[in-house]
Amino acid sequence: MCKHCTDYLVYVSKVGQTDTYRLNTLHPKHTCGRVFNNTSDKSTWVAKLLVRKMKAAHANMSIKNIIGDIRANYSTGISLSRAWRAKQLAK
Repeated sequence: MCKHCTDYLVYVSKVGQTDTYRLNTLHPKHTCGRVFNNTSDKSTWVAKLLVRKMKAAHANMSIKNIIGDIRANYSTGISLSRAWRAKQLAK
């Protein structure tokens, strides 16, 4: 369920003891835009993404470039401190 949109609703349930899920309810009308202030993106995940870019000659990426790259390629926003920490881990 989207906390901003009342017309969008999805319910799924796990099937038994397996890794299978079943879609129970779907009301797909979603009119909200993307939300970029995601707090679940961890610095370790961002660091894994940065390692590839830093090996490919972007070793001195600025923090703002890291934030912009994550926002453009993965449609999520990260804080300055999370970007700084990810850069330190990637190095």
